[in-house]
Amino acid sequence: MASIVVVYGTTEGHTRRVAQRVAERLRGHGWEVRLNDATSLDRPLEPGGVAGLIVLASVHHGRHQSSVIHFIHDNLRLLESVPSAFVSVSLTAALPEEAYQDEASAYVEQLLDATGWRPSHTLRLAGALKYARYDFFKRLLLGLLERSLGPDVVRGEDAEFTDWEALDAFVDGFVSDRLAFAARGGGGA
Repeated sequence: MASIVVVYGTTEGHTRRVAQRVAERLRGHGWEVRLNDATSLDRPLEPGGVAGLIVLASVHHGRHQSSVIHFIHDNLRLLESVPSAFVSVSLTAALPEEAYQDEASAYVEQLLDATGWRPSHTLRLAGALKYARYDFFKRLLLGLLERSLGPDVVRGEDAEFTDWEALDAFVDGFVSDRLAFAARGGGGA
């Protein structure tokens, strides 16, 4: 059976959790899933048996992980030959103001422009604050954003902003479109 490959880049571990949720949701739809940390992939994927690809990366200091960018460059032909999706996880996506939403969109466009990849689906997903993993300067910087994140954010405590239902709906839409792609003779399923 063909599988859907899920590749992620993570800095503090939250995007790994998001990727695991994507893999669980795909399995719930009956798909075989191969879940990979981008840092563990040192050569291009073999295209045989790949029915689709979902790539996830988090944003830190205005950039997605370099391991994910390298993965996309190394696998661009495969990414363009099967249904593919990109999930950008950022704290910026948690902020409701239009300027922050535009910034979150700009991170996605920056990655896509740099790699030349045009996935069939993209999602900007809010991430999490992981205070225990931050150094003094990052905590100070994030303190400036806390008011924008809402009244439930307590300084110095971890907080999660991920909309898990939106992620599930995104995966469901990808699966639905993946099946339509296969029905049109697009391979794999």
